[in-house]
Amino acid sequence: MHRFRARTTFVLFAFCFCRQKHAHKPRKEQQQQTKMSSSSPPSAKRHKPDNDARNNNNTNVSINRALTFQTRKKIDDAAQKNDRISAFEAYDAAKNDASILLPMHTLNVLLHLCSTARERKGGEEDEKNESDDKDGASGEEEEDRLDKERAEEIFFRVMPQRTDVKKTEMSYTAMARLYSRLKEYEKSYEMVDACKNGGADGKKLTPKLRTFTPSLHGFCASGNVKRAEDVFEAIEREGLECTEMEFTSMMDLYGREKKTCEESGFRLLRKMKSKVRTCGKELIESIRRFFEAEPNAWRCETVENVESSSGRFEVSNANGENDSKQSFKLKQVGLNDVESKELIASVGKLAREREAGANFDDFCDWLEKREAKVQCIIDGANVGMANQNFAGSRFHFGQLENVVEECRRRYCSSTSSSKENNDSAASKQRPVVFLHQRRTRDQAAKHQFGEKVLNRLRQNKEIFVTPHGSNDDWYWLYAALVAGENAVLISNDEMRDHVFQMLPDPNLLRRWKERHQVRFSVTKGEVELYEPDVYTTCIQEDEKDEYWMIPYVEDEDEEKEGDHENEDEEEKWLFFGRIK
Repeated sequence: MHRFRARTTFVLFAFCFCRQKHAHKPRKEQQQQTKMSSSSPPSAKRHKPDNDARNNNNTNVSINRALTFQTRKKIDDAAQKNDRISAFEAYDAAKNDASILLPMHTLNVLLHLCSTARERKGGEEDEKNESDDKDGASGEEEEDRLDKERAEEIFFRVMPQRTDVKKTEMSYTAMARLYSRLKEYEKSYEMVDACKNGGADGKKLTPKLRTFTPSLHGFCASGNVKRAEDVFEAIEREGLECTEMEFTSMMDLYGREKKTCEESGFRLLRKMKSKVRTCGKELIESIRRFFEAEPNAWRCETVENVESSSGRFEVSNANGENDSKQSFKLKQVGLNDVESKELIASVGKLAREREAGANFDDFCDWLEKREAKVQCIIDGANVGMANQNFAGSRFHFGQLENVVEECRRRYCSSTSSSKENNDSAASKQRPVVFLHQRRTRDQAAKHQFGEKVLNRLRQNKEIFVTPHGSNDDWYWLYAALVAGENAVLISNDEMRDHVFQMLPDPNLLRRWKERHQVRFSVTKGEVELYEPDVYTTCIQEDEKDEYWMIPYVEDEDEEKEGDHENEDEEEKWLFFGRIK
């Protein structure tokens, strides 16, 4: 009872003390707290404010969101029509209205508009007098000056004043394009450094290829070899992949400056071996101009027929006799040791990051402990589910068995004459099927035939079952990569999904596939295996016979990124042979 009274007395004392403390608080401080609690509108508690309403230098002026939206729409609509006048009329009106706060996206749209080349009027009159030409030139210069002035005002004055949002990579890219259009190429490249270092804003960004290319194309067009090569090397250091447009600009530059840049041009062609599969129209023409820049040094000939079974082709004899032909042979070009190690390491790293526990490490141990390398790898899921695109379909163990049997016959038979050695080799050289655990436990696997196939694979040590929760793609791909130069991967998987796009350099995987992936078809139990071509479609150089073979497509629409497996597409080749 006494304990209860003491506790009650303490609570009452604390309550009275708090009331007394609040009562003695200065009136000014109480008013400030009341004002702060009521300064935000009710909607601010219910909705997260938009980016365009988070910062207003004049705190006494609220943002008119409806008017801001209307201004943004006017600018966007005008930009789609490349209408500078209407866009900047809306922008100038917004500058004079403190209730309008344009978001960073709209400011970038205005920068992009300034960086875009104007549509010059021309062709309406064939004859103009000298004064008209001068007036037109001065008018264009005034328009360019106005574009630069407006863009620099937005980029250097308006954007830094914003504390709610920062410049984006697109802000720097737009300015790089503007300076390049105005032939101020050094300033264009300065935007790359500003983007990486943060500039006055202090926010460091990662430049994209499009941030570099305005200065690169500008230096190439102006004939500045040193600065063009500097930018090109910077692109490579950044880990970015150049497109045909960049290679075309560089080859055009080397063609115009061939007396001093011939070796640089050849180095670039060698680099393009691994970067460009077939050249588009503009790139192949720039390469042709490079070779033809030196008169009577190289002969050029179009080659349309290359023997698919051997890679052989014929060209006219170097002595100029039309009746006689010279025969050459294209080669298979795979990854070099450095590229192979890079691809294996990147696949292993991604697999370990995404596989549960030590599953993948256990698999690597299994690979190392085998008597011989796994050289014939079968994507079991891809084989078993082929042609199963109908209602009620399921994993087809019959197809899997047929493909395994064909692989045994084609890739794993021993050539040893000794029966003892033959039996030993046969036990080592066997195909290995990679199959997810659920495929070995589903309804098809429990069927009598499915059980029979699985048991045979287990007895022959021709199966690896990937554990629950794993992605079997990592396992069969890694096994195929470490198997070496003679490895074959049996799969129709195009390897285009997100799993493979996570690789640092998907181009390496594309080149490896062309050399090692074997596609298949199964029709009424008959198996057809489609092996890679005996030669590689890429730029090839023969130093002994001093010639180059450059693959190209005449229609640029035929060569699309990621569409390298089009069997119907037949590339043409340009042959360049040294005239001795």
